[in-house]
Amino acid sequence: MDMAHGKRVVSPRWTEQVPMRDGVRLATEVWLPREEGRFPTLIHRTPYDRRLLINFSEPLTPSIFRLLDAGYAVIHQDLRGTGDSEGEFVPSLNDRTDGPDTIDWVTRQDWSDGSTGMFGSSFDGFVQWDAAYEGAEGLRAIAPVTSSADRYKGGWYSAGGGFSLNTAHMWTAAQTAALVARSLTSAPDAERPALEARVENLVSEVAEPKESLESMPWRDAPAFQESPWWAAWADHPARDDYWQNHGAADRIDQIQVPALIITGWYDLFCNVDLGAFQRLRESGASEDVRGGSRLVVGPWHHGYTEGRYPDRSFTHRGDASMMDLSTTFVAFYDRWLREKKDSLDGVAPVKLFVMGINEWRDELSWPLPDTKYVDYFLSSTSGARSVNGDGKLSSADPAADGIDMFVCDPQDPVLTRGGRSLFHSGEYQPTGPANQAEIEQRGDVLCYSTSPLDDPIEVTGAVEIRLHVQTSARDTDFHAKLVDVYPDGRAILLTEGMLRLRYRDSLESPSLATPGETYEITVEVGCTSNVFLPGHQIRVEIAGSNFPRYDRNTNTGGHIAAESAAEAIVADNSVLHGPSHPSRLVLPIIDRQ
Repeated sequence: MDMAHGKRVVSPRWTEQVPMRDGVRLATEVWLPREEGRFPTLIHRTPYDRRLLINFSEPLTPSIFRLLDAGYAVIHQDLRGTGDSEGEFVPSLNDRTDGPDTIDWVTRQDWSDGSTGMFGSSFDGFVQWDAAYEGAEGLRAIAPVTSSADRYKGGWYSAGGGFSLNTAHMWTAAQTAALVARSLTSAPDAERPALEARVENLVSEVAEPKESLESMPWRDAPAFQESPWWAAWADHPARDDYWQNHGAADRIDQIQVPALIITGWYDLFCNVDLGAFQRLRESGASEDVRGGSRLVVGPWHHGYTEGRYPDRSFTHRGDASMMDLSTTFVAFYDRWLREKKDSLDGVAPVKLFVMGINEWRDELSWPLPDTKYVDYFLSSTSGARSVNGDGKLSSADPAADGIDMFVCDPQDPVLTRGGRSLFHSGEYQPTGPANQAEIEQRGDVLCYSTSPLDDPIEVTGAVEIRLHVQTSARDTDFHAKLVDVYPDGRAILLTEGMLRLRYRDSLESPSLATPGETYEITVEVGCTSNVFLPGHQIRVEIAGSNFPRYDRNTNTGGHIAAESAAEAIVADNSVLHGPSHPSRLVLPIIDRQ
């Protein structure tokens, strides 16, 4: 049938219940171009109700109008147990089979020409990676937007082993509320009041999460006791088989279809996205994958593409930092679904937004081929605690040994200000490039800064900090932030990361620390692209927490998710620096004078 959208008549559209291999049927909405024929098909699979996510505009995923006008059929499907689909929803449990089954169904329809691609953002990108590494017959290309091939590092935990508490908490509350609301349609009258109260409680968790976020142990948060995944996430804090079997991160070299990866410098999946692109280009299973994959990175955070934030905005030639992504999508699909070999001519493998100078730039690869990694050594004389100390960063070799001490107190954590949380909540401030000036006044935050710069310095790539550390505890956390300090005193966050000390050698095999022993650790601070302008300073902050972006370490060496506030202890932590212990920030410098 046809439907009206404004003044436009939209193409034929209907919904079918498509059976999976185990008989569970998934609600699948089909949109066809108005002309007759067989079409390449683009598939969007989502747990968020297909009817709510049909895209008529053009933020980060392509407009359905642009796709239909380009001659593509479009599929919107509710994942198992969501929307109008049958079955039970458990994140990532069935997507490795349901995705290929859906693709197989599409290729057998009389309106299909047998070739398919996929699109979608966030969780809707997870399912694309699953279908790609399963080698679904008929799949020709994927386009995961602000998503991740690694559920552990990119979503619910981090590259340093900390639990992404705020993201996981609010996503679970919102998704569980939708699932409970769905059950209301078939619930007996006697059960409806309790279910309605449950939905109301979960919705309040999204709007007012502070009390639940601050409760310990977080595994026992009352709102999530009926969630089929919350306890499993809590009980698998290491990157064990549970996580390795969820996602394509360990199997990227098996993927045989090219990917268009789109992300943002402040997106929580950014670092994993960039790593996946690098691996596709270096070790993808075919020349099409290695040569045909594309990457776009803007100054965006998850689901927000304007590039305007309260503390720092990014515009390009006076306009918002957005770009015409639908044209990029269509060209990419034309190349791989229609085999138009010239459709990507002139489209660089990498397009990224360089902050500071606010320019889009085309590149040939990631990391950039002319990257020079430069050490900036940490030092202090009287101490680096807070911005009022004398912590320094310098590319010159350190002159004298020193030590800076700070506490990691689970009862008084350093609060999140901006960064890569999926959601923002109340006093914890929005995501993105937030001003850290207030945080830097704390005595448990170490600050190391360069002198004001005489010349611009471009940092584009993955940032690391290598620290020589000691602790009084069996386990503790080291958090690091890279900050662009303006002449007016604003300290704008660029990227952040952390390491839970038990994971210093491996995310798979944790090892507790010996109190008082010195360890050299590497904290993955994350990826960025920023020009530090003359008069600005480069700063790194080090602290024991970043809450609720990550959960608080109880410092006992026990099962953090299950420990109460009464069990938590204060850790006395130290950063050693100087010739004997050269703690240093490693910056990827681009110098193209």
